[in-house]
Amino acid sequence: MRPQAAALKALLDETRLQVMPGCGDGMGARLIEEAGFRTGFVSGSSISAMRLAMPDMDLLSFPEMADAVETCIAAAPNVLWLADGDTGYGNALAVQRTIRTYARAGASAVLIEDKQWPRPLGHAGAKLVIERDAALLRCRAATEACRAEGILLLDDPGYFPASDGGASVRGSQSSTVVPSPTVLRIRRAARD
Repeated sequence: MRPQAAALKALLDETRLQVMPGCGDGMGARLIEEAGFRTGFVSGSSISAMRLAMPDMDLLSFPEMADAVETCIAAAPNVLWLADGDTGYGNALAVQRTIRTYARAGASAVLIEDKQWPRPLGHAGAKLVIERDAALLRCRAATEACRAEGILLLDDPGYFPASDGGASVRGSQSSTVVPSPTVLRIRRAARD
C-alpha cells in the first residue's frame, strides 16, 4: 500500500469522525492544507463549480478531472486526498485507467460510483444505478486497479442495487464513505 493510502486508512480506522473538506482547484487545496486538515476531497461538484460556474451535470471530461486532481494534490501535498472518480468515465477498462491516473498523481483513495450516466444532481433526487452485473464488473475492475496501485477504494452505498442489498458488490470494496452532509456512518468492508 502506498504511504498516503496507509495513512488515510489509519485515520479512517480511528473511532473519531474525520472531516474531509472538498475543493476543486489549487487555491482551495492550499487553503485546506493551511487550515490544518489532514484529509481533503477533490470533488466533481467543486471542480464543476470552479471551472464552469455550474453544478455537476456530467459536463466535465476525464482529462479535466484528472488535471484538477493533479493540481490539487500538487498544491497541497501534505493532505491525504480522496479523488472523485465519478463513474470511471466508461467501461471497466476506463475505470481502471481513472484509478491508475489518480493514484499516480498521488491520491490516497478514489471514489467510484455505480450510477447511470448521465445522472441527476443532488442527494435528494432520483439515484439511478447501472444493472447489477455491470455494477459488479465496475467494482471488480476498480478493486483490482486499487490493489495494483496500492490505494484505497471508496464507494457510496446509497447507489447499490436494492435486490441483494448490494452485498455482492460491497464485498469487493475496501471502505465506504457517503459523500454528503448527512453522513451517519463509515463502513469498512474489506481487510488487508
